[in-house]
Amino acid sequence: MRRGEAEESNMIPREVCPQCGSTWYKRNGHTHTGKQNHRCKLCGRAFVLNPEHRVITEEQRTLIERLLLERISLRGICRAVGVGLQWLLQFMVGRFQAAPAHLYVDSPGRPPQVIVQRLEAELDEIWSFAGKKANRQWVWIATDATTHQVIAFHVGDRSGQRAQALWKKIPSVYQNHAVFYTDHYTAYTSVIPSAQHRAISKLARKTNHVERFNCTLRQRVSRLVRATLSFSKKLTNHIGAIKYFICDYNLTKCAALPQHYQYFCGEEYFTHKFPCDPTSLVKWRQRVDGEGSEKLLKESLAAAQREALLTAAEAKRVNVDTTVQEKAIAFPTDARPYHKARQALVRVARCCNFKLR
Repeated sequence: MRRGEAEESNMIPREVCPQCGSTWYKRNGHTHTGKQNHRCKLCGRAFVLNPEHRVITEEQRTLIERLLLERISLRGICRAVGVGLQWLLQFMVGRFQAAPAHLYVDSPGRPPQVIVQRLEAELDEIWSFAGKKANRQWVWIATDATTHQVIAFHVGDRSGQRAQALWKKIPSVYQNHAVFYTDHYTAYTSVIPSAQHRAISKLARKTNHVERFNCTLRQRVSRLVRATLSFSKKLTNHIGAIKYFICDYNLTKCAALPQHYQYFCGEEYFTHKFPCDPTSLVKWRQRVDGEGSEKLLKESLAAAQREALLTAAEAKRVNVDTTVQEKAIAFPTDARPYHKARQALVRVARCCNFKLR
């Protein structure tokens, strides 16, 4: 089938108005795609005589759902996927409305005496705007310090009322048992109970996770970039885009390890923490020190002799070697081009038999 025949097969010719069936219509300019538009004189319905019914596949819909999570404009998605802007807007609003209010937060379900010891949350806010820069909209965010999930968010001004609205959205298990770390903004003091509130500075490094998530939001959601043309024209779409991204972000943070890993490692119940901290080995080596290392070496040799894996003849000669990890030292950014240029000049001088000092 030729291309022209394929295009004609997708067109449905019309000789009457699709709404009232009247043949009394007139030309009415052109559509945004350049096609001749018509308007019915009886009901006023605007239509084209040869409309194209373009079917958007499930693969395209899935791709659009992923592209909505990246920092790309809506018109960029239209160009990349080949869909219309009006359809994309309707599809986007539908996905935003389908995002659940609980944000896929994996709330802890353990006894209160355990939760009191481990639940910590971090609160912060970032600046954004909708429609115009004069319409400032602050995004209030609360994250779990352990799972790094976003447990609640709220969009509004930077007043105490918005802080109260954020507090109401935080799950009750956190409100009753968690310790909240914030900066010294006064709005948090009037909302969070004093026994659970810790107002700290950035040097304490207790709000670094939520501040890193703020950076992730600005890098992934184009509406939150400071100098951008992809800002939200409507506040509802602005909130929906943030909510849509947070739901996807929380789904990726639901588990510290995949479930099948924990099952094959012998775990009977699903846990939300890694089996060990990345710095545990360093701390253990510091606690063991030199005397402990010597005891471990003696016990290892004794165990090898008991199992007949080490003979007396093999123990007469011992090879000892040490290694030092190479430091990751690099030139500053401005000095790297000079260093590469110097190396290139040295190679050229050696090829020309020039003597260098």
